[in-house]
Amino acid sequence: MRRYRIRHAGVRQLLISYLERRQPELDYSTLDNLSRHLASHFWSVIEELAPGQADLRIDGELYRRWREQAAVRADGKGRREFEPILRAIRAFYADLQAWAAAEPEQWAIWVAPCPVSDAEVRGFGIRKRRVKERMDERTRQRQPLLSALVEHMEARYEHLRALLERAAAVGGGETVTLDDRTYQRLWSRIDERRIILGGKANVRVLDQATGKHINATSAEDAAFFEWAIVEVLRHTGIRIEEALELTHLSIRQYQRPRGEIIALLVIVPSKSDRERVIPMSAGLFSVIAAIIRRHTQNGQAVPLLSRYDPHERQTSPAMPFQRKIGTNREVISPATVVNMLRRRCEELAGRHPGFRTACFTPHDFRRLLSALFSCGDSRRRRPSGPAACAVRLPPPRCRLLRNSVRWVSLQQGRPTATRVPPNTATAERRHLFATDLVNNGT
Repeated sequence: MRRYRIRHAGVRQLLISYLERRQPELDYSTLDNLSRHLASHFWSVIEELAPGQADLRIDGELYRRWREQAAVRADGKGRREFEPILRAIRAFYADLQAWAAAEPEQWAIWVAPCPVSDAEVRGFGIRKRRVKERMDERTRQRQPLLSALVEHMEARYEHLRALLERAAAVGGGETVTLDDRTYQRLWSRIDERRIILGGKANVRVLDQATGKHINATSAEDAAFFEWAIVEVLRHTGIRIEEALELTHLSIRQYQRPRGEIIALLVIVPSKSDRERVIPMSAGLFSVIAAIIRRHTQNGQAVPLLSRYDPHERQTSPAMPFQRKIGTNREVISPATVVNMLRRRCEELAGRHPGFRTACFTPHDFRRLLSALFSCGDSRRRRPSGPAACAVRLPPPRCRLLRNSVRWVSLQQGRPTATRVPPNTATAERRHLFATDLVNNGT
């Protein structure tokens, strides 16, 4: 609350008490947004328009002026999502009225009519559908571009890995040719000093076509983790916060009665505050294994580098998505992933017209995977995605299980004998077949 400098001491203490009362049922991000809506977007503007306002009774003229000013952001642009502010204000007034009946000595003096009418927050379902339509359109634009992005990430990593291997094998001043491009190995006194002190010098080369100096060691390491994070996001559909909070303890295994071992990926509680378990396909398992091998090469253990979570305001255990920059190790942040995707999309924009108007974000991979496993049963609205198949029994006539099994089978190289019986079978037979498939994996 100190960030917003509310002048009236009584209202400031009221907002603090209100947030303390709501704190046990909210996570930090939701509580932070609530404080911003009430203190910054609402009462700070009210005090600016009416410096002598001492209670929560807002007349119609003052409310009209507040609404006009609050609808515009500080940069002069219109605020797209204005309804969350109105709903936070209505909830604030409604909570005060409800609490005043049980604790009148603390809340009764602040009870006042809510200036936000029912008509202003009506139609929430319609506005929510408009938002979903925009997200669906964004997904449709990026779906045909996903393969191009993945191929570019793989090709870039393979090129830099080959460059590092070949440049490390030559001496200073010598040249190597890779993909019709010539690079010259650079060597300096600093590199000699590192070798004398028992360290390892970075492999640096000069691109003779562009004259650009490239630290091949650092570039290959960055390209590996860029490729790895994209693969993890597109195979699992997890949120970027969940991906960066994965640890080597997130990898579990389950052995079926027949002896088959299934690799599992445990997702720590995030937005839904529930732990999830995702069966890993062969592609996802190879990526996770490559990350662990990179950290444990030469018999080393995963570095115990903690990460401070700005959303939960706490320190998390060792993370696999960490890089060595200079002499320090740093955990990859969500902003780093966002900037990386933006740079890769800008590189592709020169030869792929679709990337000139579309840029990927980490959450786009979640939407794309959700669209891939969208459930065709419109009568029963249930969670979709491969993780949903792992934790529940799908209803009859639901195509979600068939799509998930077919996708996992292709990833693991399993035969196509796991197909669900054709539509000529009854719903009961297909339901029993799905049950046996989930239980026995055959």
